[in-house]
Amino acid sequence: MADNTDHNDLAKKRGLRAVKKSVDSAIDAAKGLVFGFFTIMAAGVFWKKSEDSDPVFFSSFIKPLALARSPKGTDFALHMEMRTPDATLVQFLLRFEDLHLGGGEVARIEFARRGGYFGPGIRARQVFSDFINSILRHGRNLPRLLLADRCGWMKINNRLWVFVLPDTAIGQGAERIILQQALTGDAPGFEVSGTLAEWNQHLGRYSVGNSRLILAVCAALAGPLLAILNREGGGLHLVGKSSEGKTTALCLAASVMGDQANTVKTLDATANAIEGAAALANDALLPLDEVGQAAPDAIGSLVYKLASGIGRGRADQRGEARNRKSWRCLFLTTGETDLETMLRGIGKRPAAGQQLRLANIPAAPDNGFGIFEELHGFASGAALSDHIRQASGQCHGAPFRAFLEKLVDELNSDPDGLRQRLLSTIKNFVATVAPDGSDGQVIRVAARFALLAAAGEYAARHGLLSWPEGEAEWGVRACFEAWVQRRGGHGPLEVKTLLEQFTGWLQANGEARFTPMDGDHKGAARPVINRAGFRREVATASDSTTATEFFIFPAAFREAVQGYDPRWSARILAHNGLLAADQKGELCRQKKLPGMGNARVYHVPAKVEEGGDDAEPF
Repeated sequence: MADNTDHNDLAKKRGLRAVKKSVDSAIDAAKGLVFGFFTIMAAGVFWKKSEDSDPVFFSSFIKPLALARSPKGTDFALHMEMRTPDATLVQFLLRFEDLHLGGGEVARIEFARRGGYFGPGIRARQVFSDFINSILRHGRNLPRLLLADRCGWMKINNRLWVFVLPDTAIGQGAERIILQQALTGDAPGFEVSGTLAEWNQHLGRYSVGNSRLILAVCAALAGPLLAILNREGGGLHLVGKSSEGKTTALCLAASVMGDQANTVKTLDATANAIEGAAALANDALLPLDEVGQAAPDAIGSLVYKLASGIGRGRADQRGEARNRKSWRCLFLTTGETDLETMLRGIGKRPAAGQQLRLANIPAAPDNGFGIFEELHGFASGAALSDHIRQASGQCHGAPFRAFLEKLVDELNSDPDGLRQRLLSTIKNFVATVAPDGSDGQVIRVAARFALLAAAGEYAARHGLLSWPEGEAEWGVRACFEAWVQRRGGHGPLEVKTLLEQFTGWLQANGEARFTPMDGDHKGAARPVINRAGFRREVATASDSTTATEFFIFPAAFREAVQGYDPRWSARILAHNGLLAADQKGELCRQKKLPGMGNARVYHVPAKVEEGGDDAEPF
């Protein structure tokens, strides 16, 4: 006989209370759960058609577990458990509204779709609704359940912080919380395999000395800090050649949170699928592999969407507006190309806002081994990369949960102190990496990197990472400095982009669209189509060579600075020596032109060819 199946043995081991509980459970199971004329037993649900009739088999086993609703007190549903024909117990939500759609047909189909069946001769469509309504009428003492529509933070009574995951809620209050998608099997991710110590032994310790790996781990931990500090989401993009280790960093980031097979997403998906993935990554990190798989004409709007945290508006089958998906997350992408190159490839100019929301970081540091600076005894970068990718499949998920448990504990005991400590780390980081005079865009991106550093330092300080304190700040700072160098400095990005656009336009149109001034052209005249202005050769001061100056018509100038305000553009170009003003300081000046008389033009002085490209933006 198995242990504890004999009541005498059970009494000796666990006492008389355990025996009483076992006997009461057996009696209750024999009696079944009664809801009006319906009785739920292990063999199924039985129905008495009247007070005097004998019960008949109504359906396969199904019973209520709890009465569920949203935190706002809407979207009520029954949390049900049923047995499939394979004798497997499964749980699902039966929504109240489904009882009224199609005369109860939708609710019955939800039951049947999961393997539920009815007895012979049962008028299932009507009676199934009666069965559910009997549960609602007689089940006032059912446990209550809160339904979360996404992963991430939830505040109970505007006081208790709880972090919802697909299988649990960290910081669970008196009332149980469950993720809706978890009951439908549509919420993979955040799995746990191995312990925190094992993750640090096989993965975490190899990040020390490797700035890109540190960035990846910190990014995976920083997501929950967004809501705590009321920060916006944003992206980081590791860009570099094939086989440099970009995907390895992504796998390491995924291993912090869960199984990489379910955590890492690709961009060759529909907008709706990416929105769903972002909603499940709410208050966390969304790892996206190979940005080159996305459609070039859609990648720009996708970056805005992920950073803004609002999905597309859609209508339901009745034409009414559905609730938009929303999220607040960080996202980490990889690719052999960057957003700017992809957009220029289809003739679009990347906006500064897009480049701000997705910070490009060279995947390979200078003088490194691909993505690594330190090999930790491995023979090559490839060998270390193989180890990390293999180990991440075996050890994952524990660091994120340990991080959340520590955060939840401090949030619910000393929220102000926690915020002050985190903000102090962020303030010091920004002050270090963004010198006085840095553009607001640089400071904004620096704050995103600082959030990552704060998360890493918090985890190291509490012993969750096998890193020395200061390691997270070093690694994240190295990545930020690589971003600044690739960007071209701490100045406004629009200025750099405008200078490149204007000089490129001149180089492309210089001879084809500018008519030579009288006496300056020798030889057969070249026809000028779609004229943009005039050009003239002038002698340089340094030697006997000549340089070219241009006089651009206002309409053509607007074309040259397309996408920018012409007046602002003229001031910036003049400041950088690309435009010359007249004696009155006017940039759009009067000039006597051959065959035209006086006309208004912008004057590009001849020195632009010699030194304009080297001018420093302010």
